[in-house]
Amino acid sequence: VTACKVAEVRTLSRSLARASCRILSEPGELVLPRNGGCAVVQATCPPKAHDALPTGPGVEILHQNAGEAMRSRAARFLTVPLVHGGQVDLRRNGTVFYDEFRNADDVMDRIRELVRLAPGIAELIELEPATTELRHILAVRLRGKLWQPGSPRVLLTYTLHAREWISTMAGVYALEHTILAAAENPEDFANMEIVFVPLSNPDGFVHSSTTDRFWRKNKGVHEGCQGVDLNRNFNWQWHRKYDDDDSQPQDFLKWEAATCGEVFAGMSPSSEPEVLALQSIAEEAPLTVHVDFHSCGGYILGPWSFMRTAHPRMDEVVQLGNSLQEAIRSLEGSEYEFCTGNSCLYPVAGDFPDYSTALGALGFTVEMRPAVHGNVGMHNMAPPHDQILPNAEENFEAVLEAIAFARKSRG
Repeated sequence: VTACKVAEVRTLSRSLARASCRILSEPGELVLPRNGGCAVVQATCPPKAHDALPTGPGVEILHQNAGEAMRSRAARFLTVPLVHGGQVDLRRNGTVFYDEFRNADDVMDRIRELVRLAPGIAELIELEPATTELRHILAVRLRGKLWQPGSPRVLLTYTLHAREWISTMAGVYALEHTILAAAENPEDFANMEIVFVPLSNPDGFVHSSTTDRFWRKNKGVHEGCQGVDLNRNFNWQWHRKYDDDDSQPQDFLKWEAATCGEVFAGMSPSSEPEVLALQSIAEEAPLTVHVDFHSCGGYILGPWSFMRTAHPRMDEVVQLGNSLQEAIRSLEGSEYEFCTGNSCLYPVAGDFPDYSTALGALGFTVEMRPAVHGNVGMHNMAPPHDQILPNAEENFEAVLEAIAFARKSRG
C-alpha cells in the first residue's frame, strides 16, 4: 500500500480498517515519512475480507496466501531444550541456543539457568505485578562490589512488542555474555549495576508464538478489545497532544485512543501490569543509561521520542548515540541510522525510553535487524533464524558501549 498525501493516507487507512487488515510496519498505521516522500507498507488481510480490500492506485496484492509465503521463507519456531552442567559447558555450547527461535518456556528456563550458573554474579528478580495471564517478567541484576544507589546503573530491555522475537534472543545473548564478562573481569563491573529484562511482554510473546505471529501488544482486555501497545503506556507524556508541525498530529491521537488498534495506548497511563513492573525496576535506583531494543529498521533513536525539542544534555546524547552506532558497525559493518527528537521516524508519546529519560537517564531505542531504514515488509518483521546470532552479536557491542559510557560517569 502506497500513500503520498495525508488525504490518501486517511482514505487508505479507513479502507484497510474496514477490511480488518493489519499493517505490519511500525507503528502499525500508515505514517508519512519525516523526510518527505510516501508511506509504503505491507498489510495482511483475512481471506473473508477479499471483496472489501481497497483497490486502485497505491494498492498491490503481493501474495494471495500470506501465511504460506511466510512459512516458505521466514522464521521457524522450534523448541530444543539445553542443559548445561556449569559455566565452562555454557561457554563451549553457548551459541547452540541461538540456532533457532525459542518459545517462552525455553527463554525463561535459559534465563534461570544462566543465573544459576553465576552465583554471586547474577540475581534473578520476578517483577511485580504479574501479567494479565499471571506470568512474571524476569529481570536479572548484575551488581558489582561497592555499588550503591547513585552509582552508575544501566537498564537493558527487550521485547516490549510481542512479535519481535529476534529482540528476545538478543536479550538472552547479551545477558549470557555480560555474565561471562563479569565472571572473567569483575573489576570492570565494580561500583556498577546492570539490569537485563530479555522478555518484557511474556503474554504477548506466547500469543505471537502460538496463535498470531504478528501480535504486537500485551493481552489486557479493554472495552471488548484485547491488547495495549506497552510502548505507549508509560507514565510520561502519555497520550499527549503532538506538535502541530507533525504531518499527522490528530491521526496519532486517534490511533492511540482506538481500543482495538495496533497502537492503543491504554485507558490511562501505567494501566498495564507489565508497565507497572518495568517502571518499578527502572525507579528502583537512579539510572545512568537505558536502552530498549526493538526490531526492525536499523535505527538508534535518542531522546525525546514525543517531540523534536533538543534534550538539555544533547552533547551526551549525541556522544552515546554515535558510540552505539560505531559499536554496531564495528562487527559486520551494519549501518544503523542515529537521530534524535523523533526526526528519523514518527513521534511516540508514553514510551519507555522517554520515561527513563524523565527519571534522569539517557534513554535510547535501538531498532535492530533487518536494517531496512523505512519500508518494512512481512519478511522483515519475521526474519529467518540465521539472523539470530549475527543480530545478537552486533547489538551486544552496543550493550558493551552503553556499559562503558555509564562506567565513565563513575569518575
